[in-house]
Amino acid sequence: MGKKKEKGGLAYLLGLSGQPSAGLALGVVLAVLAALLEVVPYLAVFCALMGIAGAPLGVGALRGMADLPAVAAVAAASALASLALGFLSSMLCHTYAFRVICGIRKALARHLAKLPVSYFRRTSSGKVVQVFQTDVDQLEGFLAHQLPDLVSTVALLIFLVAGMVAFDWRLALVAVAVLAVGFMGQFVPMIKLLKEGALKKKFDALERISSAATEYVHGMPSIKMFGQTPRSFAGFQTDIEAYRDFSTSMSRRVGTGVVFFRAVVLSVATFVAPVLVAMALTAPDSAELLPTALFFLVFAPAASAPVCKLRSFSEGMNVLGGSSARVEAIFRERPLPVFGIRAPHGTEVTFDHVGFAYPAKGGGEPAPVLDDVSFTAPAGQITAIVGPSGSGKSTVASLICRFYDAGAGAVRIGGADLRGMNLPPFPLTHRVSFGHDAVNGEGGMGWDIRRPSIQQSSSSRR
Repeated sequence: MGKKKEKGGLAYLLGLSGQPSAGLALGVVLAVLAALLEVVPYLAVFCALMGIAGAPLGVGALRGMADLPAVAAVAAASALASLALGFLSSMLCHTYAFRVICGIRKALARHLAKLPVSYFRRTSSGKVVQVFQTDVDQLEGFLAHQLPDLVSTVALLIFLVAGMVAFDWRLALVAVAVLAVGFMGQFVPMIKLLKEGALKKKFDALERISSAATEYVHGMPSIKMFGQTPRSFAGFQTDIEAYRDFSTSMSRRVGTGVVFFRAVVLSVATFVAPVLVAMALTAPDSAELLPTALFFLVFAPAASAPVCKLRSFSEGMNVLGGSSARVEAIFRERPLPVFGIRAPHGTEVTFDHVGFAYPAKGGGEPAPVLDDVSFTAPAGQITAIVGPSGSGKSTVASLICRFYDAGAGAVRIGGADLRGMNLPPFPLTHRVSFGHDAVNGEGGMGWDIRRPSIQQSSSSRR
């Protein structure tokens, strides 16, 4: 038997949120009903025009709408019903979407707390902020707006095309062909840009801006202290100008397609009219000519609105795919491993033949920092780690706090391996703290492991 394929993308993220999808399904159904009710006013206009022209309504269900008061009442009632159903749909979909992004953000925060510090050293803070805020918000926009609108728009378009085919398949074919040509005129350039990686370039540029802005604001005190404001701001400005140039270039490349799309799609009646004229010349006495002409002049332009929505959906789906991939990529990062849960007995720190090397940049061989280090820091006593810069003092403290895992050997507190203390009921963060002081310009670090109840100022540890 083959291995079961693991879920990915949006389905994976929705599973992490733990929210039942019944509310979303009901909201989408109500959105479809609301969209179909929007057709009734167009039908009312058609019936009114038929009544004014004195043409009989052949469909039995429409014969009662021959007078204008009945037409106006039906149009008003359907419009109100559509608004009511649309409101209920929006409430259900928004409720589901907000609960989903809340669940995803909680799961994301829990997962980030378990990742090693090495992940944050190779990942900019701006990227993490962008994923946590902007990319997760894209999921809310899709679930609350794009998904119900997409399903209802497709249902409405199918309904309108079916109605046109029922009246006259030839005119329906002309209308559908015009809509398809207009849509492809915009869609083909977009596909070309996507193949060139335009979407990735866009989000990479946004990530650089977010990183530069976050680091600039957070580092403002240091920037002012060392007088680096102009130089630091120059990097931020460069990223903004690069995104401006990229956006301008993309807009110019797709501008012609957008104009062509709107000009063609919004002019369906213009292309249908010559065919109607040809039909009138070939069969001027046809009883079906007037109803058919009125129907297509009313409903063919109505089909333009859902096609225009489909264009925005195609862009939104591409953005959603990128956002989902970035959120999922963080969840796919492996957290620090846990080797059982063991309660520490005391606060004695033990390094047992510990070896460690920081990950090498560029895939090279990592240089060892600690090699077969063993010592014990007894509880209740001050233990000093002394050595020149680069000898591994900060690395020792980082391993005690489990910013990294030892490559060899084990680090223990109270006889318990640190790798089994990062989950309740014995969280490592409740057991460890350290401080860093410089002595006479030479790197020195004092640290001690103590119980939370013991209060000791930094001055007493120097």
